[in-house]
Amino acid sequence: MGIGKQDVRIDLRRTDTITEDFIKLQEELKNDHDIEKFAPYMTSSYQVKNADGSWNSMNIETGDFSLFPLTFLEGRAPEREGEIALSFANAAKDGLNKKVGDEVTVRTGGKEQMLTVTGIYQDITNGGKTAKAHSSLGVNEEAVLWYIVSLDLAEGVNIQEKMDYYQNAYSSAQVNDIEEYTQQTLGNIIDQLGIVVIGGISIAMIIAVLITALFLRMLLSKDMSQIAIMRSVGITLKQIRHQYMAGTLMVLLLGITIGVLASDFLGEWLVSLAMSTMGAARIEFVQVLWQTWLLCPLALLIAVGFTIYVSCRVAVKGDLSVVLRG
Repeated sequence: MGIGKQDVRIDLRRTDTITEDFIKLQEELKNDHDIEKFAPYMTSSYQVKNADGSWNSMNIETGDFSLFPLTFLEGRAPEREGEIALSFANAAKDGLNKKVGDEVTVRTGGKEQMLTVTGIYQDITNGGKTAKAHSSLGVNEEAVLWYIVSLDLAEGVNIQEKMDYYQNAYSSAQVNDIEEYTQQTLGNIIDQLGIVVIGGISIAMIIAVLITALFLRMLLSKDMSQIAIMRSVGITLKQIRHQYMAGTLMVLLLGITIGVLASDFLGEWLVSLAMSTMGAARIEFVQVLWQTWLLCPLALLIAVGFTIYVSCRVAVKGDLSVVLRG
């Protein structure tokens, strides 16, 4: 999301008193002993030269990025005068087509500045096309979009009470903890992904049951004469069912193991490839081992096992004399 780890985030959007509120907020935070550290950031729109020489608007955030550091795909945060970091979407070939060490031309105050790209990070906010520059770039007063203050609270301080205080003190501000901000920003995507996951699991279970039922029907039809011979020599129906269940479940266990290992080694790469169009080039899965290795395989084993049991029960209880005569 293009932000560092923090306890609380305060957003000041465009109002008539935004600058005054921003200055007042910083003074109050300096004198608030419940605040362990804070960092102000300003986002303005700048004119940036594209690869083809044309100029385009870009939202650039300025401030001190060492207090709440980002995780960079390449390079580092801007730390000195004349440095800038680009989001993955901005640095891509269909953006500015830049890599670490290249220079970006930014027009500010009627003058052109050459900024060196020090890092590339992933960000899916604002269309994925953002940038972060050293404070020396200055603020484009004519095109200030918003101010942000990131802060960490001292140990033992109640986060909700502190959030309520600043929300009441600055009615035009939006005060959120990082989890709430994530939910507000990515809530729709998270909900949609949840629906996709549930739908995918349901479809996978249905397909597994159908394929198992069809495969066993074909296999049992082919082996009907052999089953009849086994029954004629005294092998029970239960033993025959167990034989087919054991063979099919062994194949299922092998498939589950290969599938889980493939998701561990290829899943992140495939999802990152799909999400790179949105500006997120590196997605890391949070492994919940009991779900990955126990819950999902167990649910699949139960569904497929029940299908095998029913299919075998129906097939092997046919009339033995008819099969032998055939």
